[in-house]
Amino acid sequence: MPPAVAANAEFFARYGLDEVALIGVDYKNKTMNLYFQLPAAVRGDLDAKAVLAMLRETRMSEPSEEMLAYAAQAYRVYTTLSWDSGDIQRISFAPQPRRSLDLAELPARLEPRIEQFMRATPHTYPGALVNASAAKWSPQREVLDLAAYYQVSAVHMKAIQAQEGATS
Repeated sequence: MPPAVAANAEFFARYGLDEVALIGVDYKNKTMNLYFQLPAAVRGDLDAKAVLAMLRETRMSEPSEEMLAYAAQAYRVYTTLSWDSGDIQRISFAPQPRRSLDLAELPARLEPRIEQFMRATPHTYPGALVNASAAKWSPQREVLDLAAYYQVSAVHMKAIQAQEGATS
């Protein structure tokens, strides 16, 4: 683990980021991502003030109102850490992946090619396409990451279907 994990332990604890669901490692760039699962009590309904506090504490770029509101819908928070620095390099807030994401809900206007990708990407599972998104900040800028799943594991599909049932 990079020393940045220990250097940010108090930050993680202060914001309730204590359940790591995934770890991603980029050996070439000497970085790793910690994907924190948010507690059920705040999942999908973060306080925008808490999101803003996290962004400011980590010295990320100032958020737009639309992206801040979108980030408050997160079920996971991702941090990018480096072996070469104790700082959090990037922080992302991701809502639960879901089928047929309403593109009008996104805090950005999409180019036609991206919109087509988000609506009609081929996939191997039955039913509507599963999309994911994340509001992401670095010290230089904010961006909206978008994805369409080609494959979904049985466990992940079960979680998506449970979420669909909870919001119906």
